[in-house]
Amino acid sequence: YGKVSFDGRSVMFAFCSTEEKQQDARYYHLYRMNADGTALRRLTDGANDDFSPRFLPDGSIVFISTRRGGFHRCGSPGCPVYTLAAADAEGRNIHLLSRHEVQEWDPAVLHDGRILYTRWDYVDRHAVFGQQLWTTWPDGSRPAGYYGNYTRNPVGLWEAQPVPGSPRVMVTAAAHHAMTAGSIVLVDVGKGVDGLGPLTRLTPETPFPESEFAVPDVRKAIRAIAEVPNVRKVHIIAHSRGTDVVMSAIQQLGIETY
Repeated sequence: YGKVSFDGRSVMFAFCSTEEKQQDARYYHLYRMNADGTALRRLTDGANDDFSPRFLPDGSIVFISTRRGGFHRCGSPGCPVYTLAAADAEGRNIHLLSRHEVQEWDPAVLHDGRILYTRWDYVDRHAVFGQQLWTTWPDGSRPAGYYGNYTRNPVGLWEAQPVPGSPRVMVTAAAHHAMTAGSIVLVDVGKGVDGLGPLTRLTPETPFPESEFAVPDVRKAIRAIAEVPNVRKVHIIAHSRGTDVVMSAIQQLGIETY
């Protein structure tokens, strides 16, 4: 999704072309254009994924990138690590803001100029419950926990957005290793930095995925589809974790999806 500059004149987004036949040679790059759709240009290139861009107040940009190198701990070799990076307004002078060992997501700008983002931090702790909110300054200095570093419910918070005229931020409470879908929450760190106390549920009818209700077992869904005789076509409804895995599996079974 596109991000608008502070003056409203520019839009920035990430795009991956599928024209390259080899899937492992496809990469997301950053693009920028005028708000009226003119002057489209690519800001980044190379064998790296660059995505989730944000404009900073001084006109430079922050984004998420695999330029750090390395892989996270799950799987072999696992998923490439992506962390905070920055560049000038036209994508020059790219440099890492973070060399954290595992993934970071969704940078946003707080009212005091700090960058708010989600960081997976499972040093000496359970791997599931460490995807919470952190901050850093635009030069990458003083990274610090913002909320949830010792919280297990919700499992993780993503897509943080500062609320105009308020110290609170709005986030999506979701499951770990999942699509970013779940319950919408306001976080007020003036009331604390862990637990349910600082949280206001804006969608209380939706429990927090994984910590308050079980995420459906994808393998059971695939087996159930495979066991139904004479199935030629199925509906796929994207709601939460695992939809892409299910689609891939049933297509391998020769079943059409729509």
